[in-house]
This record gives sequence, C-alpha cells and structure tokens, in this order.
Amino acid sequence: MSNDLTLSKTTISQPTTSITPSISQQGQKNTLIQHADNVIINATQKTIPTIVPNQTLTPNTDYYNLIVDGMIDIENPEICFSIEPSRALTEYIDDDVKKMFALLSDDAIQSLQTFPTIFAHENEGYGLAAPDQQAGFGYILKIKVRHEGIIIKPSILWKFSQQILNENLLNFDIYGHKGFCELNRTHWTVKKVNLISEFRELGFPI
Repeated sequence: MSNDLTLSKTTISQPTTSITPSISQQGQKNTLIQHADNVIINATQKTIPTIVPNQTLTPNTDYYNLIVDGMIDIENPEICFSIEPSRALTEYIDDDVKKMFALLSDDAIQSLQTFPTIFAHENEGYGLAAPDQQAGFGYILKIKVRHEGIIIKPSILWKFSQQILNENLLNFDIYGHKGFCELNRTHWTVKKVNLISEFRELGFPI
C-alpha cells in the first residue's frame, strides 16, 4: 500500500446571483463605500499627561520638595540616587506636612511626584554655595521605598545658581540664616510654599 496521501480538490460553486444588503446610515456627512481593498484610518491619539522631562504639566503648587543630597547628578538629570530613611521627610518640616507624607504611602508618593522640586547639593561653605555650584528645578519621576534607602528618580528641567537659595531663604521657607542653613545638611523635606510663584517674583521666567 502506498504511504502517499492523495488530496482531492472539491470545487465549490459560487452563486450566480448577488444579494445587496440593506444598509441604514444615521448621522450627517456619511459616505458609503461598497468595496475597498485597503482601508486607512487616521485617528488622533489622546495622550495622558505624565511627569516627564520637557513636557508641559500642571503641578500641585501648594507644596514643593527640597532635596539636598551629594549623590544628585545635576548634569545627568535622570540618574537615580538614594537618601537615608532617617533623613527623608523627618526634619525641617512642619508637623502637619510630616503627618501627611512621612509614611510614604502610595497616596503620599503620588502626591509628592506632582510637587515642583529643588534638587541641591550641600553648600560648600557655611551659608554659601560654591561660585559654580548649581541646583536643579524639576520633579520626582519615581520613588522606591527600601529599608536601607529611598530611591529617587529625578527629572531636572532647569539649572540655576544654588546661591540664589542662600540669598532668599525666607522666600523659599528654608530654615536657618546666612551663616548656616538647612542647605548645609543632606535631607529631603516638603515646604508649604508655591515654588513657581516665588521664582517668578524673583524675576525667573519659569
């Protein structure tokens, strides 16, 4: 017996008459296309606002984050850094603000990521930044809570001389005085200040 299989081709006859379906169109400016080999649909994609560099966003300006940490890379604005839990939202912060954010719950993290943020290094001197020392303005893209540290992914949109902060402590609600202030200590805090408004009052087109 042969092991070959033979396939028989069955021809299906096509009906000789065609039936045109009844189509009802509603609305205005409709076009009926009875047949098309290719259909191209142009649609406008609706984007969801997210906090990313160089993208317009609507921040929550009731508060701002102030993060002072030597691991912040101002020149590479999306390099992650970490801060010790004992220095995260524990000092230079009002009690009511600390109560809202210090536990870093999911809701708190979502809120913190909408606040404008200053990223800075410790002052080089007492109440004095180095002549070329820059701080950054931006937002927090991501926060990861770990036992040994809080990992922060920044988005730095604009750089400015850190000395501006030292010269305007009261405007930014930064604790201390011209001789020594909280910019001399690594920490993360939240200020109940409209940061963007304060920069604009100082003449910065932010």
